Amino acid sequence: MTVRQISAAYALRSTERGLDSDDLINEAETAIQDICYPFTSVIDGRETFEDTDEACEHAVRNWVYHLTSIEVPEDDILELLNEFISSLSFVHWAEFVVGDSDDFAVPFLTRNKLSRWLSTLPGSSKILVDISRYFEKPCTTLSKHYNAEGRDMELQWLCLYRLAKYFILGDYRRAHPVLQQIVEGLAGLLGPENSLTLRVKTDYATLLFSERKMKEAQDIFVEIWDIQREASPESTAPYNTLAYAGRSSYYMTDFELSKQQQQQAYGLLGSRVHGRDDGLCPMSLTARGQSERMLGDLKSARETLQQAWESRLRLWDLSRPNVIDIAIHLLIAYRESGLLDEAQAIISKLDITKIRKEQYLRHGQLTHIRRLLLYDDRDGELAIALLQQLLNDNKEGKEGNNRWLMWVRLSLAKIMTEHDQANEALGLLENIIRKEASYTGDLAERKRIANGFTKAIFFGFQQAGLRRKLG
Repeated sequence: MTVRQISAAYALRSTERGLDSDDLINEAETAIQDICYPFTSVIDGRETFEDTDEACEHAVRNWVYHLTSIEVPEDDILELLNEFISSLSFVHWAEFVVGDSDDFAVPFLTRNKLSRWLSTLPGSSKILVDISRYFEKPCTTLSKHYNAEGRDMELQWLCLYRLAKYFILGDYRRAHPVLQQIVEGLAGLLGPENSLTLRVKTDYATLLFSERKMKEAQDIFVEIWDIQREASPESTAPYNTLAYAGRSSYYMTDFELSKQQQQQAYGLLGSRVHGRDDGLCPMSLTARGQSERMLGDLKSARETLQQAWESRLRLWDLSRPNVIDIAIHLLIAYRESGLLDEAQAIISKLDITKIRKEQYLRHGQLTHIRRLLLYDDRDGELAIALLQQLLNDNKEGKEGNNRWLMWVRLSLAKIMTEHDQANEALGLLENIIRKEASYTGDLAERKRIANGFTKAIFFGFQQAGLRRKLG
């Protein structure tokens, strides 16, 4: 069973050619002759498939679009699809499209398209196709085959590595046990310092980082870095690993260690091998500047972030997300240093209108900072009105309680408390916990804890405001 046969089978159902179905070949095994209209020719009044590499590649790349255009597929088409996505031919197809597009998202997007299409079919048709183990079943089957064959023992782990990459895109929690299994298998087969073992181990540590398991991730990153700096000192791999270790330290609030790790990571790249404007250098500088700011060393933080900002501007224009991100960190450092004019100078360089159209979250963060600068400039009433307007403009839909709007709530509550609007401030922090469809726990208990926490924050604001009045 091949992709070509799948493509052929549903191409037969296409009505775009205006031909009666009896004029076409109906057997799936020979239907490749009519795979796609652009690659057919008419001989004696009949369309005939031109068996070319171009035609076959077209089928491989586009079969899912042809298939999902069929509103009422026949059972044999669905059975053919189910057989294909469960077979080893599917692995062959996945390898081709990943290599062809250099994008591992293609198999993932194909599954989404199939899933949406199947959801529109009647129940009797849906049960003919099982996509619950899409990608997983053929990969694990092939891995077991290579293990049983016993000739090239790496192949069984490479099959599972492909599966882990797929899971990372769609459901990273399912990737966790697979990557852990591969790391253990490769370490036993090739050794813990082998480059393939280290690559998979780095992916595993990165996954732990994304799961917020910072201590576990940091330990593995440091372990990998110790090996990489000896084995490949002139590559970017040791930098990436140490930079991730530094980020793990930052999120564990070990800002001093994070600063040291990022400084050392920058030193690995800011050399004659890579140069100060290597695209990775500003990332390390930005992370270091954040740690310096958290440590209260605002002068060093400004200098480090300014260096990162200038480096990014030499590489990219002001509209790039990574440039805007550094601008946000630099604005925070200027504001905390009381350098309001310098902060306004950064804002004046940004195209706020363009950012608002293209980058919703970053525009919100910038707007938040701009409102706080008004407050710092002794225009508290205007700052309150504009921050409240910012919340009102974004209260609908899934974005209503996102992370940056939570920070807006906290800032607004603090300012309102200092302007004798305590009741209004408390209202901003209540009832912000909502039940999701997937949550099965005790929502009342969560709300009780959350409301207690917000009241504690509110009390802190009141105490700070009282101290300011008395001081």
